[in-house]
Amino acid sequence: MDSEGMDVQGLQGGASWIEAFNQLHARIGGQEMMIVQLQEGNRLLQEMLQSVMHQASVVTLGLGVTGVFEVGWGVA
Repeated sequence: MDSEGMDVQGLQGGASWIEAFNQLHARIGGQEMMIVQLQEGNRLLQEMLQSVMHQASVVTLGLGVTGVFEVGWGVA
């Protein structure tokens, strides 16, 4: 194979690596976005759960039972 043919193969090989890198980069970006959305969903669920548990403790205290429910979940 002459040097020109080798150069074309080298360019095509480099282009395929660049394409693979770009696809991987896009996939990682998509996964990072999903992680952010999951964290936000977890935060909202945490807030709702705390609200429900607070309402349950108020109802329970209203029935003459003493005690407070505590929810302590770590959310990043």
